[in-house]
Amino acid sequence: TNTLPAGGRYECVTHNFYGAASRSRVYGANGVGKAFDWDGTVLAFITTGMTTDTPAHIGVFKQQLFLSFAGGSLQNSSIGEPHTWDAITGANEIGLGEEIVALLPDVQGSMIVFGRNLTAVLNGNDVADFTLDILNAKAGAAEWSVQMVSIPMYLDDQGVRNLSATQAYGDFRMGSVTQLVAPLLRSKRTSNLPAIASIRSRSRDQYRIFFSDGSGLCIYLGRKNPECLPFDYGVVVKVCWAGEDDNGNEILFIGDEDGMVYQLEKGTSFDGTAIDAYIRLAFNNIGSPQQNKRFLRAALEVDAAPNTELGLTAEYSYGDPDRPAAQEQSFTVSGSGGVWEEAFWDQFYWSSPIFGIAKADIAGLGRNVSIAIASSETYREPHTLTGMTLFFTYRGLAR
Repeated sequence: TNTLPAGGRYECVTHNFYGAASRSRVYGANGVGKAFDWDGTVLAFITTGMTTDTPAHIGVFKQQLFLSFAGGSLQNSSIGEPHTWDAITGANEIGLGEEIVALLPDVQGSMIVFGRNLTAVLNGNDVADFTLDILNAKAGAAEWSVQMVSIPMYLDDQGVRNLSATQAYGDFRMGSVTQLVAPLLRSKRTSNLPAIASIRSRSRDQYRIFFSDGSGLCIYLGRKNPECLPFDYGVVVKVCWAGEDDNGNEILFIGDEDGMVYQLEKGTSFDGTAIDAYIRLAFNNIGSPQQNKRFLRAALEVDAAPNTELGLTAEYSYGDPDRPAAQEQSFTVSGSGGVWEEAFWDQFYWSSPIFGIAKADIAGLGRNVSIAIASSETYREPHTLTGMTLFFTYRGLAR
């Protein structure tokens, strides 16, 4: 009976080397034992011939199984034969010169090989023409942070980056996507809180990365500029998995340090615990930064289930202590309605407007105002803030 060794961290890919639809298998590596394949019934180990046969990372490229070993060794199997590691039939070894932390195949016809402080691109079809070109000799990726969303995404010492292809064959360009939250990522690095897991959501155009203190960062890539939002699931995420169910719907899972597995985007709570949400909008001077204003009211447009509870407060003049904040207040709002014979059945609420309007008095004086909105819900569906109107009157110039 084959048994998997204790410890290690598993990385798996699903691939079919043999053509027949029934021969798709899961291939995995864990860093403490041999690589393996599993067809749903039989677990078979893959023997490469290495003295220390404990690969850590795995990928499939050009119908060859690739494994990474300690010391920066990148090895591939024979073409179409993941269990054959003989140089006569096409198996090969390439040295990266840096410990390998991730393999990302099939990126514009290439495979990206990440070291902790080096990034390389493998081009070619087999051992006869494989070339490993250094893309960046001074920067690599944090282990377990690499994901393919629509483009490669990963964390390095300067923040989260993307790797986009240029018009030149096999050439790539690096770009940062987290300039606006650089202080947050810098604090993680200086506090020695590394990234320990990541996941991509293709249906939502999101890249999410998890840190060792239980916090995370979600990056939305569906607009011209990336949008970042910190979050915390209340558990320390150790592993992630993204896939599809039998109907083609995306499903996301995480596993925590206690061995529990959770499905993301499911239900209305954190395993029965309320979801706390908070956002503070930027200070808004309404086009006149040196003009005092008396702020009267804020009207929020919200797409929310009936009787969603929100809390609101306001700060004035960049939080000037001589300008007291608005009194905290709470209110309910209802939305998510629909137009008869136009809305989809069972996807709207009867007797609710399409968007709810929540009005709050924010009486205060200042050059600008920042609105903070909070919620804590266990059973309500998620809500979306779509707009806000500020009511105010002009006062004298600030002196």
